[in-house]
This record gives sequence, C-alpha cells and structure tokens, in this order.
Amino acid sequence: MILTGDVENSRLYALVSHKGPEGAVLHATLAYERGEFDAASKRVSTDRLADAYKQALRWSDELTPAAA
Repeated sequence: MILTGDVENSRLYALVSHKGPEGAVLHATLAYERGEFDAASKRVSTDRLADAYKQALRWSDELTPAAA
C-alpha cells in the first residue's frame, strides 16, 4: 500500500507520537494486543478497535511473504 499526502503524514505522526485519531487507535490496538481490554476500550469504541485489530492482522499477513 502506498500512502500519500495527509494520510501518510497522519499515520507517520501516529506511529511516532501515538497522538491524534490514528494514534489513539494505535495505542488502543497495542493495549488490546496485550490483553488490556479495559484500557483499550477507554480510548476507542470496541467496534472500531476490533476492526482496527483485524486490519492490522491482515496487513501483517500481507507482509509476511514479502519478508521471507
């Protein structure tokens, strides 16, 4: 996936600072991954969090063959 403009900048900002809307989702997704479900749901709705986590898993699956 190639990102451009504002989308790329907002995702980079989220990765670096964990701030902004994307940063909140990232922070919550990482908490969800650690099993900290209460902490995760305080930042992002449960539905949005589950969707973001599933997207992250799909993205990871897509990258796995490329890393081999």
